[in-house]
Amino acid sequence: MSLLIPSYAQGFARNAAESANPNLWDRLVGLWAPHLGPTGLTLWDWSGYSNNGVLTNMNPATDWVTSRLGWALNFPDATDRVSASSSESLSQWTLWALIRPTGGWSSAEAADDYLLEVGLDANNRAFIYLNDDGAIRHLSVSGVTVRIAATAQTSWNEQYYSVVGTSDGSLIRVYVDGVVGSTTAAHQGLGTIPTVTLGYDGIEDEGRGLTGRIAIAGIWSRALVSSEIQHLFRDPHALTRLRSQPYAVPAAAAVGNPWYYYQQQTAAG
Repeated sequence: MSLLIPSYAQGFARNAAESANPNLWDRLVGLWAPHLGPTGLTLWDWSGYSNNGVLTNMNPATDWVTSRLGWALNFPDATDRVSASSSESLSQWTLWALIRPTGGWSSAEAADDYLLEVGLDANNRAFIYLNDDGAIRHLSVSGVTVRIAATAQTSWNEQYYSVVGTSDGSLIRVYVDGVVGSTTAAHQGLGTIPTVTLGYDGIEDEGRGLTGRIAIAGIWSRALVSSEIQHLFRDPHALTRLRSQPYAVPAAAAVGNPWYYYQQQTAAG
């Protein structure tokens, strides 16, 4: 028997107490989950921090698309993005995005496709992105200091990849599908991160956007360990997977209206 894909229609975990994997909710400060289903121009943050995102230069009628993971947001143009904000301060962090590049990636097509970026300004930020040499990188900037971790792999198929960047205060790392790339010495923390952008370089705003899909993205105020990162690769729905059988609600009512689901579940006890 296959596990149900968490969704607004089938039910999903809203917090650690409901999740089959509560450890993954520890210090989670942002969780954007397009895979749960379409929600118009708003992408809800289910971390509990209310860092909701706004679809920008995107069409909700065509850019919410189905996938083997449930749903996803399609970014057909390099200026498409989801813009959010946060009042969190990061001394350590994890950035995670489950992405699928349109047409695949290689150094021939690469042009600094940003997947997930957080920060204050151009001199205080961190992001995961596809570099123009075809490698996936995790880059952090503090003043004039730049730290980069990169994958050795430089060619990517048109499939979903679990991309993670971490900083534990000592080293920054980048992982793709649970496998770590290079590491480098970390610098001081980022401080507050008022700007959070999915699929675009939201801080410098120079048109360096993803052409592809994002099914899930998350931010933690700690560095996930290797076993947790591998868990997210093996089961991308691990955070939102329910500990117990969900209470079913009509799919038509749930899609685009997450509050309906919650009202019904609460009423059902």
